[in-house]
Amino acid sequence: MKILRELEFRREEICGANNPVRIIINTVRELGDCEGIKVKVNDYDWVLTLRNLAEIHDFEVEEGKEENNFLNLIVYKRC
Repeated sequence: MKILRELEFRREEICGANNPVRIIINTVRELGDCEGIKVKVNDYDWVLTLRNLAEIHDFEVEEGKEENNFLNLIVYKRC
């Protein structure tokens, strides 16, 4: 899988135009098969939301290690 972009969302900066779900879904729509993005987020509620949306929008979410209170996620289109 090829990681094309990295995004970071901080709990205290998430609002309105900086909505992680909207940004991630728009970014994933542009990906080809087996392409993904790395997402760092420090709000576990957004992780749960992304997992649920993955089923609807045909993408996968894999959790990586936590670093400095941020959870690393790989969001990608299925191969």
